[in-house]
Amino acid sequence: MDMSGKHSSTTLVSTGGGSRSLRTTVPMWIVEHFNLGAGDNVDWRFTIQEGQIVVVMTPTHVQVVVE
Repeated sequence: MDMSGKHSSTTLVSTGGGSRSLRTTVPMWIVEHFNLGAGDNVDWRFTIQEGQIVVVMTPTHVQVVVE
């Protein structure tokens, strides 16, 4: 399946507490394509190209138990 043309918009929300970190939702088409689930780990790589942030998210298929 060629996903190069896929596009999604999500909203950033606070992680709470005193942290300035934000979180968002991984779109369902990505979850389904990579067979992701709660507790799965992913690696993130960020680059700047032509003034835009380019994000590469790579599933590692190492799972952490989420209770």
